[in-house]
Amino acid sequence: MKRMLSLLLCLILVCGTCAFAGAVYENTPEADFSVQLSVQYHQTEARKVFSMINDFRTGSDAWYWNENNDAKVTVSGLQPMQYDESLEKIAMQRAAELVVQMAHVRPDGTQCFTAFGSYQGAAENIAAGQETAEAVHAAWREDDAQYAGQGHRRVMLSDALQAVGIACVEYNGYYYWAEAFKTAVQDETQSDPIDLETTVSVNVAPSQVKEYIVSSSAESFSLKPGEKKALPTTTLSLKLNYSLFTQSIPLSLFWSSSDNAIVSVNDGMLFAVKEGSSSIRANLHGRILEYPVTVLHQHMTEVLPPVTATCLTTGLTAGSRCTTCGEILVAQEEVPVQPHDFVTKITRAKYQKDGRIVKTCSVCGLRQVIDIPQIKTIKVSAKTYTFDGSKHKPKVRLVDSEGNVLRRDRDYTLTYPSGMKKVGTYQIEVKLIGNYKGSKTITFKILPAGVKNLKATPGVKSAALSWDPADGATDYIVYYSETKKGGYRKLGSTLKTSASMIQLESGKTYYFRVRSVTKRGTSQWNGPLCSPVKVVAK
Repeated sequence: MKRMLSLLLCLILVCGTCAFAGAVYENTPEADFSVQLSVQYHQTEARKVFSMINDFRTGSDAWYWNENNDAKVTVSGLQPMQYDESLEKIAMQRAAELVVQMAHVRPDGTQCFTAFGSYQGAAENIAAGQETAEAVHAAWREDDAQYAGQGHRRVMLSDALQAVGIACVEYNGYYYWAEAFKTAVQDETQSDPIDLETTVSVNVAPSQVKEYIVSSSAESFSLKPGEKKALPTTTLSLKLNYSLFTQSIPLSLFWSSSDNAIVSVNDGMLFAVKEGSSSIRANLHGRILEYPVTVLHQHMTEVLPPVTATCLTTGLTAGSRCTTCGEILVAQEEVPVQPHDFVTKITRAKYQKDGRIVKTCSVCGLRQVIDIPQIKTIKVSAKTYTFDGSKHKPKVRLVDSEGNVLRRDRDYTLTYPSGMKKVGTYQIEVKLIGNYKGSKTITFKILPAGVKNLKATPGVKSAALSWDPADGATDYIVYYSETKKGGYRKLGSTLKTSASMIQLESGKTYYFRVRSVTKRGTSQWNGPLCSPVKVVAK
């Protein structure tokens, strides 16, 4: 079976490497070694490519250029590929290997087909940089390329290849893709896709290494007896012959001490035992890293007691010094003067009576007096409303003697009555809180609507009146006068929207007005008088 290889390098980015102080080793390793990569798999996204491949194979775009690039070779009758989880696992390994070497040559120096276990009937497509299934499949299709650039396309349109597994891996925000093809399905299992972060082991051969730099966070250590420090952080800066980027890979090394009587290594830490010189060592791919460790003079500690700061004087933190050499081990720092320790007594202000806050420091006796201005006015936004069937809720505003507006729920609370829709008299309870004390009741009214469209029809020594019903009214009071501007006398009250007056003087002018009234029990609320209408009796 003919071997098929394709390579796609797209959207190349430049990645930085981690910088550390310390020793640098640029020698290449002496033998094969393993790199542990922490990668994120995106197999749900990778499996989307599978249906795209089969749509491509069975659709109208199944063609590629001939070798002369003068005619399209149409591929027909292709069967849909089958998804093979064993090939997916191969593709997942290869996608991780692309992080360190973007080539069909694996980081261990072998051809990509060694990942399949067999060179027969296998092919792979690889890519890097695309972040979605749609983007990488479009790149592999190579619609706008000629024959020499359509290797990926011809692999996907091969009638010999019947099985595929696809993988996508993310490392340091960059995406790598691999398609593994075979002539026959070996594993028809359909497990859930793997979308997780995991560590993948990648074997590297010295022949593939282009750059190999080991950097450490420290190259020497100084400790005092009894002191401990973290072991150095070591990073491998690795770039292979066909790498897209230089990868900075944290290393987990086993460190040991050259003299445990001076310094020991335990639980990832250096422990200083006694004064003297030693070193720590680690084996990295056949080479020895060694850093010197010095354990310094052991101080005899004398505690310098703290001095408590008050509201009058500064203080000092606790410190220490060596009684042998006099070195200050822990410097005493000045503690600033502390705030006063006030005891507060409040005489709360009332409506039209001032209050005060008296603060006395329990340490130095300093006394501070803060006046609380009395509440001078309590106002409502409206004391009367006209009935219209809706709810009326006036706003309440409290102002102190200095013109400051008090805040609700901090300085006072309001309790409104229920309803506030019908004609009637309502009371709002104002309760003072916080720095204020007492309560007040505010009254507002909802009055019936005024009478509209009052009409008067003259008769023989009489007049007939009619008007529209007023919202909220239960009764009406009719008034009359012989002058327009005043002197109105009550004619009577009625439940109707009409009335009449007789025994008028013929030819004389009369003026009439009507007031709406709401009665409930012994209570009565009067609406406004309507505009006067004129009648000349016949």
